[in-house]
Amino acid sequence: MIGGMLRIGELARLAGLSTRAIRHYHAVGVLPEPRRRVNGYREYDSRDLLRLLRLVRLTGLGLTLDEVRDALAQDDDRELREVLGELVTELDAQREELARRRQRIAEVLSRDEALTASPAVSALIGRLHGVVDDLAVLRREGELLELIETTLPAEQFALIAEQYDRLLADPAAVADSREFSTRFEALTDEGPDHPEVLAVADWIVRHAAVAFPLTDAQPADPAAPDPVSWELFLDTLTPAQQHCVTRAAGQRQS
Repeated sequence: MIGGMLRIGELARLAGLSTRAIRHYHAVGVLPEPRRRVNGYREYDSRDLLRLLRLVRLTGLGLTLDEVRDALAQDDDRELREVLGELVTELDAQREELARRRQRIAEVLSRDEALTASPAVSALIGRLHGVVDDLAVLRREGELLELIETTLPAEQFALIAEQYDRLLADPAAVADSREFSTRFEALTDEGPDHPEVLAVADWIVRHAAVAFPLTDAQPADPAAPDPVSWELFLDTLTPAQQHCVTRAAGQRQS
């Protein structure tokens, strides 16, 4: 410090900043350039320090540099009070959103299964865990349920969930479904007229509402999935499984 003037390093130390930060404030115009000595070094006085201290306080409150520039350019606090009031309102909204997010995360963590699925699908998968032993089958069933929930109206999906519950409460139906799952998962590249493809398709026709609900809607039904949804569903299957469910859907609609 020479003759009551501050160099940039001294100014930075007093303000608790780096010299790089001060140079940035100069570059964006929020801190005016000070006088320079003959050797080109900047010289700062008490007014520069006061402005910088106020800048640090306001940015610490969450104001943007543009808002700080406008606030420091005013002779009174009216505009600054308005900006700070808007910031309080914004922070209140952020706090409410954070509370909602926290609640949603807590609900997800409270589940035993399928953290990435919706609560309804996760609940179904959790109940299926006690019935289905094959993880591949369980994963496919979960994917199918997610597609169904996305493509069908909520009321229709609720009916499907009820049908799942009824199936799981019936030991004979559970045993039948296990046999079906084993046979369906074994279908890979068999042709559309292969005896096993035909046999499994017949099973689907008899149990379509539970086994493959997408095959149970008629084309004229408003709840029927659109062609894109149907193609997305088929894309999750092997060629032989596609033959199987396509044949079952044709029989249901004939």
